[in-house]
Amino acid sequence: MDNAFRREPGLLSPKSSYYHKEAFKKANESFSKIEPLYQYIDGNINPRKTFLTSKEFSNLIKSRARELGALDIGITETRSHHFYSHKGRRNEYGNKIYNHQRFAIAFTAEMSHEMVMAVPQASIVAESAKKYLNSAVIATQIAELIRTLGYEVRPHIDGNYQVICALVARDAGLGEIGRMGI
Repeated sequence: MDNAFRREPGLLSPKSSYYHKEAFKKANESFSKIEPLYQYIDGNINPRKTFLTSKEFSNLIKSRARELGALDIGITETRSHHFYSHKGRRNEYGNKIYNHQRFAIAFTAEMSHEMVMAVPQASIVAESAKKYLNSAVIATQIAELIRTLGYEVRPHIDGNYQVICALVARDAGLGEIGRMGI
């Protein structure tokens, strides 16, 4: 099924139904800035742990995420259903995913109402790509903060997810799963 899907025109393909040269160019610009952030998925962890209560830790993370532009932030314990079983992209395609994270942080990024109301026009693709980039920047910066506190962390950003974001967000109190699974 994956191979059949990959034969279809890609999201930003000129052959896609709502192709728009300028909107897709903007989307490509945003998506191309995400991959360089992969280098921040892993990082050095401070060997000296900063001990905070769970409330202090939560407040610190939520405050920093809001400073960086996150709208709503939630934290949940991870569950097995949050994780994909295998990696689905790039050179690690098919590799098994092993979960060892105890908690997950989810946050939302506000999209332009005007752009959302234009669905299914191409402007929503550009707006979505911009928010994927903004979210990747926020996630990698939050991860760096957590590492400086002495804890292991892995941000899950576009093209490098190991979690099913909608399930994490729901369990972190940020909404419900809709008919489309998002």
